[in-house]
Amino acid sequence: MMVAIYGSFTPPVPAPMTQWHFEELIKLEPWVQEMQRLAGSPMPQNLQMVDAGDHLMEDVLTLQEEYLKEALALRPSWPGQRMDLAVQQMGLARKVFKEAVLFSYDLRSNDKQLQAAIGMFRDNHARLKDGGEAIPAIMLPERQDLMDQWELVDAAWNELLLSQNEMTADTVTKTEVLLERLVEQLQLFVPLCGLEDVKYPDQFPYSLLAYGVLGFLFVCCCCVVAFRIFSHKHKRQAQNKKSPASSSAAAAERDDV
Repeated sequence: MMVAIYGSFTPPVPAPMTQWHFEELIKLEPWVQEMQRLAGSPMPQNLQMVDAGDHLMEDVLTLQEEYLKEALALRPSWPGQRMDLAVQQMGLARKVFKEAVLFSYDLRSNDKQLQAAIGMFRDNHARLKDGGEAIPAIMLPERQDLMDQWELVDAAWNELLLSQNEMTADTVTKTEVLLERLVEQLQLFVPLCGLEDVKYPDQFPYSLLAYGVLGFLFVCCCCVVAFRIFSHKHKRQAQNKKSPASSSAAAAERDDV
């Protein structure tokens, strides 16, 4: 929290740009302190800690939206909304795991919140690939790097989803490992989402022209061959017609003699 408020050289985190940003970050401090207090209490207070975490996440997302608006105002071509959505996926992945744990430990009376988190992650995941609601679809072949990483995220997500469906109180650790694997892939995915899509310049279709020329030459060769065959056949037919007439004339001359 102190890094976000005052900035840091390692990791490279800039300090708040204005007094307003500083004050908004300070407002997050009470929720952080509350979570620390609940985590250190002698009696576990799981639901209260989850509630404090949810409030903290809501405030963080609200502040994140403000940062995003300012960044897009300065550089409208930057795909900040796509990057923001990818960042939200990391929080949603952890929420899916959290709700699955609460449900498996009977701390939730039903899995309504778990299914809502899964549905939101799945919808966002599809939008990051196919586009929709101001999110551009992955441009191919220009952004094959983004597609490759999306597929790695997809594989990790399916593994987590399968594990949480079968999760019990005894298999939480296994599911947590899969969660961290998904988060690692998302961390690689986020900076790729922040790169602007640059379409390849249209190029003259030399390959189509070459194939067209080859096709034309092939047709010409076929026509020449067909013409030669036809001409040769026509000459033979003409010679065959002349042969009987010559034989008749020769016979007539012998009769006269």
